[in-house]
Amino acid sequence: MLEKIEVLKKTIRYRLFYSGTKETDILYQKLILSKINQLSLNELNLLSDLFKDLPDTEIFEILTK
Repeated sequence: MLEKIEVLKKTIRYRLFYSGTKETDILYQKLILSKINQLSLNELNLLSDLFKDLPDTEIFEILTK
């Protein structure tokens, strides 16, 4: 299970740094990356699913509204 958590974190970190726009990269890094080690497996899975289901523009709008 620990290996699965680390793989998810690695995948999410990659996604946070290469979202497509500098604004979302910075926002993701401040809001998510700084807390990634505190997230449970379930939370990491939800976050990963969010990135799969929504485009960056929608996530950015959600986080900034």
